[in-house]
Amino acid sequence: MARLIPLLCTLLSLPGIALAIDWHSINQSSFLKFVPSYEGTELPSVFRSFDVQFNFDPNAPDLGCLEVRVDILSADMEDTVLNTEIAEPGWFWSSEHPHATFRSEDIRPNGAGGFIAHGTLHLKDVERTVNVPFEWTEDNMQARMTGSLTLDRSDFSIGIGEWAPDEPIAHEVSVHFDVKLQTGD
Repeated sequence: MARLIPLLCTLLSLPGIALAIDWHSINQSSFLKFVPSYEGTELPSVFRSFDVQFNFDPNAPDLGCLEVRVDILSADMEDTVLNTEIAEPGWFWSSEHPHATFRSEDIRPNGAGGFIAHGTLHLKDVERTVNVPFEWTEDNMQARMTGSLTLDRSDFSIGIGEWAPDEPIAHEVSVHFDVKLQTGD
């Protein structure tokens, strides 16, 4: 099934079939943050490398197809010790699971002027259904997709063993994104 989604996204982008526009991220102008909490103190962190492909028309969101690929090796907590630790098997295990993906072909208005992408997040060999709310603005062949959500790290076996409890590192991790997109190559 996971291989069928990219094929469907490709088919939807063929001339004569797609009504939506193909957008791709401008990475140097975008960010993807994750914010874990240690003893109640937030530790703002980023993924420095990710790619967003989005076949989307805000007037026909049900025809949309979103694919996000995150380079887990690019996780940066702005601390050498923490960066080394989160790469270990108890956390991201980035040597074995170098990428995370989110795919959605179910995009709907959220009733508040934005949208929700209902899809599947694949992280550390675990798949979970995730709803990603986002705002969309578009101006002259460029667009901006912004939003935030909360994930439970334990759903993806992130922080296992001695780190499995909800303290001192909270299970809830907030994710924030601001992605600039453009059409064409």
